[in-house]
Amino acid sequence: MTGSDPIVSVVIPAYGHAQFLPRTIQSVLDQTFDESTEIIVVDDGSPDDTAGAVEPFGDRVRLVRQKNGGQGSARNKGISLAQGEFVAMLDDDDLFTPDKLQWQVEAMRHDPGLVLVYGEDDRIDADDKPVSVAPRENYRRPTGDCHRDFLVGCWIATPGQTLIRRSALAAVGGYDETIWGSDDWELYIRLSEQGPFHYDPRVALHYRVHPGNHSGNILRHFVGHQQVIDKHPSDDPAVRTERRESGRAYFLHNLMQLSHAARLRGDLATSLEAQRYAAHLDTRVRWRQEWWKPHLLNRLGIRPKQKPTV
Repeated sequence: MTGSDPIVSVVIPAYGHAQFLPRTIQSVLDQTFDESTEIIVVDDGSPDDTAGAVEPFGDRVRLVRQKNGGQGSARNKGISLAQGEFVAMLDDDDLFTPDKLQWQVEAMRHDPGLVLVYGEDDRIDADDKPVSVAPRENYRRPTGDCHRDFLVGCWIATPGQTLIRRSALAAVGGYDETIWGSDDWELYIRLSEQGPFHYDPRVALHYRVHPGNHSGNILRHFVGHQQVIDKHPSDDPAVRTERRESGRAYFLHNLMQLSHAARLRGDLATSLEAQRYAAHLDTRVRWRQEWWKPHLLNRLGIRPKQKPTV
């Protein structure tokens, strides 16, 4: 699949998922797209044997190592080395669907003005088996001129759903490495100023759900979410209102769950932090008993009673 003049560069930032990485790489090699494709794996100071996971693929994969700088840094490193006309990001534990690159490249070639093409994602577990998830209510799939839509929120679940024109990435300067968890959303806001996006309802990515998902760190993710809002303020009251609603829909329940779980294990500091973020999203939560009662106990330093062991 590789060649001197690749059409597509697939960038895989790698950290802590060596057990999944071979399957991730193989999903690129198994593409129906038969034109030149390069695969760049960026080992972001991974603590596991990323090199060993990549070695069996030989010169079909380019492995680059760097000190740990975070996912945005690893993605930017891969982009800086990319030679393809188009760049496809792929997290090191996810899988492309077999025809993903083929139909996305076709869409880009059909409309040279497109900046980004994306499709749907579905969910799989650690053994590649399908995972059922509840439908995402009010979840948009913006297409065309969608800058306003992306000011409101991120409507692409994970970067692996996308194919991006490399010239557009160069124009906006890649990912903001200071933002964790929402660096992809922030990039889409800037890319959507460069030109239109195109959405196709076909599944482009199998997103792996497992305990090691980076997206599981809800506190860091919320901070990153707020950084994006601060970086891209809006004078439009409707946009600000929709942003708040979008943030509540994604974070509020998860933050309350985290606060409850942290309190049960005796981590009062984390429980309080999650409660603070939840109240920032929606001040009305302070009047709920499930918020104010544990909040008071947390502030007083009163830990939950431990059940006696049998």
